[in-house]
Amino acid sequence: MIISTDPARPGPCVQALFPEPALAAGGDPAALAGPLLPEETAFISGAGRKRRMEFTAGRLLARGLLDAFGRGGLPLLNGEDRAPRWPPGLVGSISHTRGYCAAVVAPAAVIWGLGLDVEPASPLKPGLQERICTRAERSWLLGRPADERGRLAKLLFSAKESVYKCQYPLSHRFLSFQDVQLEVDLERETFAAFIPGLIEHDRIPDGMVAGRFAFQAGWVLTSSFLK
Repeated sequence: MIISTDPARPGPCVQALFPEPALAAGGDPAALAGPLLPEETAFISGAGRKRRMEFTAGRLLARGLLDAFGRGGLPLLNGEDRAPRWPPGLVGSISHTRGYCAAVVAPAAVIWGLGLDVEPASPLKPGLQERICTRAERSWLLGRPADERGRLAKLLFSAKESVYKCQYPLSHRFLSFQDVQLEVDLERETFAAFIPGLIEHDRIPDGMVAGRFAFQAGWVLTSSFLK
């Protein structure tokens, strides 16, 4: 497992998490300042400062990626389910946490679903592990060195968040953490997610979603994708 602690180099890791032709980018929300489109400004008119900063950063990153696909001039708003409504023919995902924001976009004809999540790489609180992790995942954690378990539990949390974002636009199914079963390959920095409730879904073959992860610059970043 490769872990970088260089805070100046978080960006390149994001693109490496996704297969071609997906495009991804990331950066510090405080440094991603710029104008929103009028519809986006109106959408967050009542939001607080933190929410406005995160929303703006995510939209600026996403618009730069959409521009590469010829769709950069369109507003990117959230639906009633709070998920971004991507332009027809494209899929994407946005994630932000304290000090970092990232986005990814891909053509839907090649990649059916995308999920991205970024979390601080601090250990997941022990009291949350039973809620987040299945019995098999808790058994896997117990097989790891004690000083790694909290951070690996945070990896499982982040991976399930990215899996949810990946599958939701296709299934419109709300999932609990226990609905997703993960198998992690620490050497290859990949994971496989099995969702038993979606085993017969025509765009999610066998209920399986592939993913990648990286620990870098104090964050854990996870990606999920269907292609």
